[in-house]
Amino acid sequence: MSGTPRTPGHGLFPINCTLTLQEFVIEDCFAKLVGGYVDHVHLLCSLSRQKTVADLIRGLKTSSSTWIKAQKKEWENYHWQDGYGVFSVSQSQLEKVKEYIKNQNDHHRTMTFQEKFRNLLKKHGIDFNEKYVWD
Repeated sequence: MSGTPRTPGHGLFPINCTLTLQEFVIEDCFAKLVGGYVDHVHLLCSLSRQKTVADLIRGLKTSSSTWIKAQKKEWENYHWQDGYGVFSVSQSQLEKVKEYIKNQNDHHRTMTFQEKFRNLLKKHGIDFNEKYVWD
């Protein structure tokens, strides 16, 4: 999962809260690794066969935004963007994906999240409309 959290006023996620997402296990969907950058979060997790991706994302966004809002007064209007990106990962690529998530600072020295996301979609032949990708 990749998602962009929004904090009114500057649009940046309180990145020190990223690791707290690991605490939000939604009925048999376990976080393996959480990482991100100032404007997005990556979550590598297993998905229960009884939960949909939408269930997982809804649960994570609801529980984490409630927690974030309770941390600081200036975060009381915090909310996630409406959308999200989800990609399956084969077992053979798991370590590569973990390294990618761990090295977000390095990745974003030369390219923004939006540029990286567009490139990923294009690389895998996924059609998209900018109108629906960002909010």
